[in-house]
Amino acid sequence: MRLSEIPTDKFADALCVVGPAIANIATEKGIEEAVRAIDRKNMHASLVAVARDLIPALFSGHREDVYAIIAALSGKSMADVRAQAISCTIEDIKNLVDGDLVDFFMPAATPDLKK
Repeated sequence: MRLSEIPTDKFADALCVVGPAIANIATEKGIEEAVRAIDRKNMHASLVAVARDLIPALFSGHREDVYAIIAALSGKSMADVRAQAISCTIEDIKNLVDGDLVDFFMPAATPDLKK
């Protein structure tokens, strides 16, 4: 189910879990630096920065937060997310990424990065 297809009431419940997890991630200096290192005009450099900086920062210090976000928005338990095959997790993430909602939330999260 795409993020935009989640019923409002379930989305509100998910936000109660997702909000604190995002705050934990967003307030860490290493995450902020990793995001700022992404060169949005150079796809290769962006992929290198994500692989080198952002992914390790997310999963070394915020693995539980990442799992909590995926679980809350996909309707699964964290135990299910931890145990499922990576292909299922990737599919969950792809299903949750919704261009309209990403565009809606990104300016609030990163106001100076869309310049």
